[in-house]
Amino acid sequence: MIFHDYYANMPRAEIDRFVEGQELCRLVTLGPDGTPHLGLYPFVYDGGTLDLHLVRVDEQVQDLTSQPRCLEEFIEILSEISSI
Repeated sequence: MIFHDYYANMPRAEIDRFVEGQELCRLVTLGPDGTPHLGLYPFVYDGGTLDLHLVRVDEQVQDLTSQPRCLEEFIEILSEISSI
């Protein structure tokens, strides 16, 4: 991984613009044994709050209940392939 300092110094308005333009995000949580759990979700972002809809019995909800830290990754969809 290459890390450039300018990625850490992005203005908040630029980050908000990027997030508001995305359709999906990836939620990464850790289970009690350290196993990562991944989920791909549509979301709503209002500039201050990110809203996801998870099912209560989902393992990621259980992960967040026991350890409320997670990673949120925003996914830019570049193309879609439709099946016929």
